[in-house]
Amino acid sequence: MFVNTYLFILIISLIISLIITLTKSSKSCDFTTKGNDFTIEFKGIIKKNPTTFGSLFNYIFGNKKDIYCTGEWKMKSNNDNHTYKLTYYGDIKDRIPHGVGLNTIINHNYYFDNNIQTKYFYKGNWLNGYKEGFGIQTMINIEIEKNNQTMITTQEGIFANNDIIQGVQFSYFVEKNICYEYNGKFLYNRPHGYGSKYYNNGTVFEGEFEDGKIIKITNTILDIPFNCLEKAIQSNLAV
Repeated sequence: MFVNTYLFILIISLIISLIITLTKSSKSCDFTTKGNDFTIEFKGIIKKNPTTFGSLFNYIFGNKKDIYCTGEWKMKSNNDNHTYKLTYYGDIKDRIPHGVGLNTIINHNYYFDNNIQTKYFYKGNWLNGYKEGFGIQTMINIEIEKNNQTMITTQEGIFANNDIIQGVQFSYFVEKNICYEYNGKFLYNRPHGYGSKYYNNGTVFEGEFEDGKIIKITNTILDIPFNCLEKAIQSNLAV
């Protein structure tokens, strides 16, 4: 009796594996989605095979919501007279970014008022299309009308609903060789709440921040100055 049951389970497992092999292909996650002002293209492969009868049925006959893919997700958008391309590489669930770990990457380049060119990168966790959990985002702003003056900012910490809420920010004005590091709370990606701000001239301010500016200083320290370029290298910035 035990042998017959074992053989039955083995046969069923082989059938499931055969079905998965026959249905799985390198293009099984590919899709294109178009809206009024954007086009999304994704090319990738299945990250994890269906393991249950329910997920297998959903994979073959359903909308694949429970199937995770990994690959390149591109979006071309036209909004407010701006055109930019956005590229995402990582995990996809139900046609939106959804994955854990620093293997999920997004980057795009765009112009603001035809003067400031912005390059944006994000590595980190996603949850149902939103940056959620630990992540690192970097923004490189190049002012075209000011001889390509460059400011590089990186933020590393905990994200919620697409914005950093707690962590460290390092900003570097390259041509002026001026930089600072902020450690504390954020709101809408700007220092907001209690934190500390360290300048490369050695000054440290601790206190309450609001919309990126300090509004109440609780402590001032004359610390040891630091080198902006060395700090940028430590922050994994390409300068």
